[in-house]
Amino acid sequence: MERYVAFEEQVSGGSGRPDMVVYLPGGGVLPVDAKTPMTAYWNAAEAGDDATYKSYMRAHAQAVRGRVRELGQKAYWSQFEKAPEFVVMFVPVEASVAAAFEEEPSLLDDALQSKVLITTPVTLLAFLKAVAYGWQQQAVSENARQIAAEGKELYQRITPFFRHLNNLRRHIDQTVESYNQSIGSLERRILPSVNRLQELDVGDDELDAPQPIDQRTRSLPETLD
Repeated sequence: MERYVAFEEQVSGGSGRPDMVVYLPGGGVLPVDAKTPMTAYWNAAEAGDDATYKSYMRAHAQAVRGRVRELGQKAYWSQFEKAPEFVVMFVPVEASVAAAFEEEPSLLDDALQSKVLITTPVTLLAFLKAVAYGWQQQAVSENARQIAAEGKELYQRITPFFRHLNNLRRHIDQTVESYNQSIGSLERRILPSVNRLQELDVGDDELDAPQPIDQRTRSLPETLD
């Protein structure tokens, strides 16, 4: 199976049991049936003459048409709440589909009218790739919404944090200003007397007077202030 494609096998329902259901983006499901009869086709491949070959090929085309009719009557899509109104009928051999269409030219149109989509390995893989792409786009969309939500929450959290930082900056500036005012008072009122006492040899140790603080705190950018 393709990456990002979610599926489940043998899902029971009211009208039968498809071999597999593929889960689609948005909650939908797509039933897939793989019970196409191939016996007549293999017998034709081993036929020893043209008449026998053509007889088996006609039987093969009729068997495919019969399976289309059965799947259309089962209406697998009706047993799921969200499902496209068709069922995928998987045929494992590409050439066998072409042989059936050659014998029964109206088979494809009849299948579509019965809401049966005949697929081969190539077309089923292409379909699953389309489903995988749908899941990828949904994941991208969900991630974008999650990123937007996380970004909004981060902005809501960081706004008061910046406000607290600005308040702290203002308090620090006020503290520095008070400190410098104290240093100014020290220099004007106390240090002159201390210097005179030192001149009178009152003390032997040289005093290490505190220095003013010249640096100030940095403000946050205006966009964040």
